[in-house]
Amino acid sequence: MSSTVGYSRMEIGLHWLIALMLVFLMFVQGDMDAALAAMARGQVYASLGVDLHIYVGNAVLALVALRLLLRYIRGVPPPPAGGSGLMERAAILVHWALYGLMVLVPLSGIIGWYGGIDWAIEAHEAIFNALLLLTLLHAAAALFHHYVLKDGLMTRMIRPD
Repeated sequence: MSSTVGYSRMEIGLHWLIALMLVFLMFVQGDMDAALAAMARGQVYASLGVDLHIYVGNAVLALVALRLLLRYIRGVPPPPAGGSGLMERAAILVHWALYGLMVLVPLSGIIGWYGGIDWAIEAHEAIFNALLLLTLLHAAAALFHHYVLKDGLMTRMIRPD
């Protein structure tokens, strides 16, 4: 694994595309709830929202896999100068937790939807909520770095290397 100074255009694009896709998935969740309720009654509920949720969710899994591959190949930029060891360890933990959750959310959705397994559907929702909270923490930390520490950390995910 190599070390890099910043992120590539592709890494930045994947970061923001996945973020937008996750936001989109929240907006079509209502259709999935209706479809699951209909399935429990032995009925079929088809809608564009359901189809989009499934396709976009599967695409998130594929794009996260690509993002992890790029991370393995390119490495990650070093932490900003002057940061504390605790902040660096927390950043590593949060990033790996985000990746793990971004893999578990679609996998649990696939198992729940295609397998008709209730616990997987419940896990899918709980894991997504954990992902949402961790994403908010991630965004808050980026804003803290940008506006309080002024260490240039956030610009690495805006301007390519």
